[in-house]
Amino acid sequence: MQRIYIDPGHGGSDTGATGNGLYEKDIVLDIGYQMSVYLRDNYEGMYRRMSRTDDTFVSLQARTDDANNWGADVFISIHANALDGSARGFETYIHTSNPDGASDLQSVMHPQILDEMHAFDSGIPDRGAQTANFHVLRETQMTAILTENLFIDHADDAALLQDPDFITAVAIAHAESVAEYLNLTPIGNGDDNDEDDDSDDNDDGGESSTFQHWDGSVIRNGDQGNPVEELQQRLVDLGYTLPRFGIDGMFGSETASAVRAFQQEAGIGVDGIPGPETHEALENYTTTFAFQHWDGSIIRNGDQGQHMEELQQRLVDLGYSLSQFGIDGILGSETADAVRAFQQDASIGVDGIPGPETYRALRR
Repeated sequence: MQRIYIDPGHGGSDTGATGNGLYEKDIVLDIGYQMSVYLRDNYEGMYRRMSRTDDTFVSLQARTDDANNWGADVFISIHANALDGSARGFETYIHTSNPDGASDLQSVMHPQILDEMHAFDSGIPDRGAQTANFHVLRETQMTAILTENLFIDHADDAALLQDPDFITAVAIAHAESVAEYLNLTPIGNGDDNDEDDDSDDNDDGGESSTFQHWDGSVIRNGDQGNPVEELQQRLVDLGYTLPRFGIDGMFGSETASAVRAFQQEAGIGVDGIPGPETHEALENYTTTFAFQHWDGSIIRNGDQGQHMEELQQRLVDLGYSLSQFGIDGILGSETADAVRAFQQDASIGVDGIPGPETYRALRR
């Protein structure tokens, strides 16, 4: 199994580059997360790990130590640039020692990502495939590359970085080029000549299983592989966050905590150890509503966007009034009061702050 380490730069108190009302830390997290999801949904034979999956600060040393200890095969550090408002364009970096593996990866990634950007704006300058002595390139023990995705302080580049379609395209280009470099196998790329195949890929009858690899056998600390990755994916799909390590195919304390939270809410034995009872509960757990933009991350006062509109719409649909401001996409006191009322009715923690627990309750 190939191991892909995705490193969205900066985070938390370290905003990275700023300009035109944008923060680098937010843009690169979006690209990194979408890259990971795309790889998960389209390729097999690999694990993915992210240095951060939310707005938290992670030191450079912690990032490289984590990737090295995990045994990553490639390290993809994602950034956006800034200068003085006049520069724009795309560039990539590998270490100044120009290792063969990194040079090969750069020769695949750089043109593919740039080509995808040119589909949106053919005038984006190619600033070149370069070398640098950056910490994340120097201290990693695997093939490493750093991408600088446009200039956040240039008006034209910033307009692209605010376009969700552009961000998604850039994320996919990152994923596809890494997949090409690692020669990953697309999901479902087995025998396509299935005219005589009685498989039930499009079967309207019967039930599909949530798990293809995990059969309910007890998973213990330190176990790794496809069963653990499936367990993690199911937990994340249900709104249980794995903010530090993500879906990495390794069962550790973070995944055990998510299992424990699920067991508590499912009304089964709470021990943090996934086994037959947890397997059955996860298989049978159903939700009645799916958010498209909100992933369950904590939403705080003043936050705004499509994820807020979704939250507000869901509250209104459930009968919680927003009589003064309505669905305006901003978390203020009125929405917080509605959240608090919902939390009270749902018998969960009441604080008026939408987060993972509220997210799960709203999906039921």
